[in-house]
Amino acid sequence: MERGVLEKAVAATSAIYIATDKQSLFQALDDSCHLLGFDLFLLACHRATRQEVVMNSTFTTIPRSFLTDYERLDWFDDDFNMVRALDSGDEPFFWDSVRDSHAVPRKQSFIDYLRSQSMMNGLLVPLSGRPGTASVLSLITMQPGTFGRGVAEAANVIGNAALAKAEILGLCDAVSADEAAQARLLSDIQSEILTWIAEGKSNTDIGTIMDMSERTVRYHVSVILQKLGVASRAQAAAIHTEKKIDPGG
Repeated sequence: MERGVLEKAVAATSAIYIATDKQSLFQALDDSCHLLGFDLFLLACHRATRQEVVMNSTFTTIPRSFLTDYERLDWFDDDFNMVRALDSGDEPFFWDSVRDSHAVPRKQSFIDYLRSQSMMNGLLVPLSGRPGTASVLSLITMQPGTFGRGVAEAANVIGNAALAKAEILGLCDAVSADEAAQARLLSDIQSEILTWIAEGKSNTDIGTIMDMSERTVRYHVSVILQKLGVASRAQAAAIHTEKKIDPGG
């Protein structure tokens, strides 16, 4: 991830981590959306159907008029980008209503509809959902442009951090706040690794100290970042130093 984009991801996930309620989490997400260069966003956490993902999202800044038309025109099956994001489990991917095309008339009509609404580009980030549910972060920009791969990586970090915080704040019916907090607790090994990270040790140093391979250390570090909902070792170390390992923040 490019340094500039990484710095944006760190700033965004820091704000998400310290969110204490629904409104502050919404604001952190809205700020993150604009920080990455997008205008609108939708976050849906553990929704049972595609209809619920769009019409009953956890957070969104997409205009109500668009959502009303989306439902009235029954785009749920023709929005092939959302179908792909929710059903295929792909990595984050971009769409472009100016350059994209589709052989199926209804699906092409949906592309044309996005363009008519000045929704020019977007990024869809599939997130981990509970069995039988779907979670996604959708980012939309109102002007033509291109984004680098690093933006997709940053959005993936931000989306998963927001999902974790939404669970912990009790905003997801499929997951209780207590269950979510328990899932974010670090194992004894991960806690020790985080202690060494806070001491400024590299993965190689930690591997030597704890008698494990550097590859194993890297794996545990990635899990630590995911559980804490942060983007960097520095953020994780700061949380440890401030004694905020409790994911309830």
